[in-house]
Amino acid sequence: MTNTRMIRYMMFFLVLLYIFVSPFLWPPLVFSQEYRIFDYFSTETNPEAKAYIKSVDTYHTNKVMNWIHNKNYDAALSDLQFALKRFPNHPKALMLIVTYAHFTNSPNMAMPYYERAIKLFPQHAITYAQYGTYLVDIGIVQIGIERLKKAIEINPKLSIAYKWLSEAYIKKGDIELARKTIEKAKELGLNVQDSSK
Repeated sequence: MTNTRMIRYMMFFLVLLYIFVSPFLWPPLVFSQEYRIFDYFSTETNPEAKAYIKSVDTYHTNKVMNWIHNKNYDAALSDLQFALKRFPNHPKALMLIVTYAHFTNSPNMAMPYYERAIKLFPQHAITYAQYGTYLVDIGIVQIGIERLKKAIEINPKLSIAYKWLSEAYIKKGDIELARKTIEKAKELGLNVQDSSK
């Protein structure tokens, strides 16, 4: 047997051995982009998250309005997705995804981002409040009201949730509840005008 033929047989044998044995020795290779997921509101107590949010905001979140202004919607979406994959409940990025949805005439596209944020970090009232007012704005009023009520349940002192809930009641046509809700916002110190009059 020649050396070349022997080398070919050995390589063939090694390939077969690798194919049949490797799944039992270590997990298969997965070609995916891995990234850490952080709670945006942990950035004050988590040094890793604090350092990372600065980078994410500098290189992604803070560029989005400029992209939208210049009608570079692909770049805007790319930066928003980058931020929201890593900080799903990032309030500014969530607000900006709504702005993006408005400018691209795709009003419902922000919903999965809010759903993911709430699924991963259900303890933060502001996420529910932002989601609620967004839903009301796109005409899903009753579910928006439920999200706003959940925000108030989590944090009864979140005055902006009362203001947005008042606006939702106005949109629904329930002026009396709107008045009561806006009064609560005023009691909590929010400087607002009663728009139910």
